[in-house]
Amino acid sequence: MALQIARRNPPQYECRVLFFTDGFCDCSYCSGKSGNEKNCFKLEADQLDAMGVQIDVIGFGGIDESILNLIKRGKGKVTVGKTMEEVVEQFKVIAATK
Repeated sequence: MALQIARRNPPQYECRVLFFTDGFCDCSYCSGKSGNEKNCFKLEADQLDAMGVQIDVIGFGGIDESILNLIKRGKGKVTVGKTMEEVVEQFKVIAATK
């Protein structure tokens, strides 16, 4: 869905994706070993990056921050919320960024 929306955006508009995740990924790119490629976000993230889309990542739960850094693109930021209240606050900060 993000790819479809990004393709429709005129170039003068900033396009960003905010990715929420628990940081768990078992694909070969993230885990470094043979894994489940159909659940991997890397291909889509690379395509969005090629279109100039920034990807910010908010992690929660039992997160693996190294995975979060593999997902971010462009000038995207990685933040971690230990509670859902912290996740909501991080979303507000990122959404308000110009």
